[in-house]
Amino acid sequence: LKTEIMQKFFSHGSDGTAFQGNIKLWVRLLLPGVIKRVYNLQSKQLIKIFSRIFKAEEEKMLEDLEKGDVAETIANFFEDTHAINKTTKSKLTIYDVDEFLSKLTSMTKEDEQAHALRDMSKTCTVNDLKMLIRLIKGDLRMNAGCKHVLDALHKDAYEAFNSSRNIEAVINQILNLRKSHNLKGSLDVGATVGQPVQPMLAMPCKSIEIA
Repeated sequence: LKTEIMQKFFSHGSDGTAFQGNIKLWVRLLLPGVIKRVYNLQSKQLIKIFSRIFKAEEEKMLEDLEKGDVAETIANFFEDTHAINKTTKSKLTIYDVDEFLSKLTSMTKEDEQAHALRDMSKTCTVNDLKMLIRLIKGDLRMNAGCKHVLDALHKDAYEAFNSSRNIEAVINQILNLRKSHNLKGSLDVGATVGQPVQPMLAMPCKSIEIA
């Protein structure tokens, strides 16, 4: 069902006529755990920064963090804070979010990160900020992974990705097929020099002979 929903979106867009968005950008945001960006921000560091932004007690936020979802913790305290005039209607585009995340990867000093996150928070609804934190953590928690997204774009996309581990090459071929109006064309993506492959875990064996 999730693949079908995404397939419908990538085919007909949000208005039901035609998809006119940026597929590379959508895939980058839908699969933050696959197309990884490094932010140098761990959960407790995020709590430390946002406790200052919200003028909230860090210990209380850390206690709430024990429930296991830093994005929920930050969203809950964001909803209650009066230190920031949050927006009630979402105005952010995916381009705004992607640009912000790109800038955040270049920041290494905590003060710089805090300043950027404070400014971004002012443009966010509670749900916006929650999803932004999940993007930073690399897990949208929507129970839809690489297979759902890639299968929605092309029937062989996930298999091609597993063979190559090169998602950019897979997406580029899909875009070429779309340009030529040949959505069911084959994908030819294999292993390439310099592109790391996915290692397989060893299977436990009971004897040297089986191994």
